[in-house]
Amino acid sequence: MSMLRFCMIFSPAILTISLANAEVYHCIHPETGRKYFTDRQCPDNSIGSRVHVGEANIDSGYSSTGEIRAAELERRAEKLRNELRTKKMVAAASKHTPKKSDSDRRVEAYQKPKSSNPYPMTIPSVPKPPPVIVNHDPAGAWDTGGNRYTKGAGTTYFRSDGKVCQQLNTGMQCN
Repeated sequence: MSMLRFCMIFSPAILTISLANAEVYHCIHPETGRKYFTDRQCPDNSIGSRVHVGEANIDSGYSSTGEIRAAELERRAEKLRNELRTKKMVAAASKHTPKKSDSDRRVEAYQKPKSSNPYPMTIPSVPKPPPVIVNHDPAGAWDTGGNRYTKGAGTTYFRSDGKVCQQLNTGMQCN
């Protein structure tokens, strides 16, 4: 029997035997408290224990469909327990929020800064003058507002935002 054939036949069996005998240990470092897993026994000064590793499905890590369902249900239950704890903490915190009394409201109203003018006035805004065409070139024109007008037929121009405009003296009327 050739060496290649021997390796092809017996390497899966040897690998299976070595994996079946592999042991896993969960150790805790005594000084730092760091947790780690190893394939060797924990050192004497570490706290640790051997982890039981059962026969498992390679894809999922669980030996049966029932274990998969049980693990999923446990994850869901833990999530719901965490949500319930959060809701209870929020409810407890809202109960301890002090409510304002009438006297507190009166003090706050007194302490608020008041306007120095008892008759406030609103000043109307002055509308801007329409832009004036300041520069013509063969393709169109520019106005004082920085808008570009592209030349169309006759006195028709197209503004950069797509509106159609007519030139009136030094300005543009756009629709």
